[in-house]
Amino acid sequence: MKKKRFDHLGWHRTLTDEQHIYILPEGILVDYIAGLVSHPLWVPTCAGQQVKILDSHYRWIHFAPTGAHHALTVQLDPHDCPVQFYLDINQSNERDEDGIPYGLDLYLDIVAVPDGWQVKAAEIMDGDELEEALKEGHITQTQADFAWTQAQRLHVQLLSQQFADLKLVQEHLAEHSRPLHV
Repeated sequence: MKKKRFDHLGWHRTLTDEQHIYILPEGILVDYIAGLVSHPLWVPTCAGQQVKILDSHYRWIHFAPTGAHHALTVQLDPHDCPVQFYLDINQSNERDEDGIPYGLDLYLDIVAVPDGWQVKAAEIMDGDELEEALKEGHITQTQADFAWTQAQRLHVQLLSQQFADLKLVQEHLAEHSRPLHV
């Protein structure tokens, strides 16, 4: 199992940035805003398309729910419109001594294509990484089965527009708006 820390402050791609951590009753939320970016980040998404998830003035909201087995990252453009929803499937969500959340990552991820705040398409990814981790003894068969169960459950919630964490992120954005930098 790998430890995935949700801290992007001082990221090598960014020349300026800011990050705020919010402890909520539902979990920990990290609000990261890139200032100037040296080179944008494009990633593959569902159906083989490419999407830009980082450029100057993009914003990433990471939410690690208490007691859950996933963490959500919402990548937003400079107008705070979602460009991608990304879920890490975790054994658990924890917090470092400095307050930064991290997940004990179970290798599977879900990438979702937004249409506003609705999910247009979603895909479970990195099954090959999970199988390799199992083969190499980094996780057990029980953990692998658990990861697939969690991923399939969340995939259904996303596609049926029933994934509550997206509403929580929307509420955060309504309370913590920022001036536009375009």
